[in-house]
Amino acid sequence: MSDLFGTSAATRAASLFCRSDPEEIDELQGVHPMTLRLPVRMAATVIAMAEEAGLSRNEMAQLVIQAGIDSIFAATPAPLRDNINQGASEVIETLIN
Repeated sequence: MSDLFGTSAATRAASLFCRSDPEEIDELQGVHPMTLRLPVRMAATVIAMAEEAGLSRNEMAQLVIQAGIDSIFAATPAPLRDNINQGASEVIETLIN
């Protein structure tokens, strides 16, 4: 589902500030817990964005990370994206098995 802002993770996150309902996208079931250490400014921004959007910090962090991945992939040559996607597929196999 597309909304006023579009369908990328960044635009879905931005749409939350306007209280529109973004489409839920989850390719795989389950989660993998990770601990991230962020600079204070980054952490504060994610927290403020989450509060503004009415989301948990985790949900907002997922959107921010996906937006970053989308942006990086948009600037990455296809052969390298393919290598990264292959590596991700291999990691997924180890995480779900």
